[in-house]
Amino acid sequence: MSENSQDETMGNQQGKMHFNIGWLVGMVEGEGSITLTRSAKAKNKFGHKITPYLSITGTNDALMEKATEVIKFFKLPFSIDKRKNSNPNWKDTIRIQVFGLKNVEQWVLLLHTYLVGKREQSETVLQFIENRK
Repeated sequence: MSENSQDETMGNQQGKMHFNIGWLVGMVEGEGSITLTRSAKAKNKFGHKITPYLSITGTNDALMEKATEVIKFFKLPFSIDKRKNSNPNWKDTIRIQVFGLKNVEQWVLLLHTYLVGKREQSETVLQFIENRK
């Protein structure tokens, strides 16, 4: 393999990485949520548990499948929740979910620099995670 071929391969890999980051940022900005959830089930001395949470929700199977491919490209943790809607006029829902300090931190550290609309939420979640370390 020539030096130019190696440069092209590196450029393609780097281009794919940047494209995938942008694609994932678009999904989180448009169809996602970055937040802190409060659960009364898992009580602590304050009467509740606060957990970082990130999700992407959609009804288009192909789009959500592409999202899982991009997530796997970055080796990010996630789970999928598929919900059948009781209303026959509504589409079934697919939700990509991420819970917990370490898991959400991996996502937010990757995406934070590129977020615009959800930047404030990502900063709040990062600050919460940092305070818990």
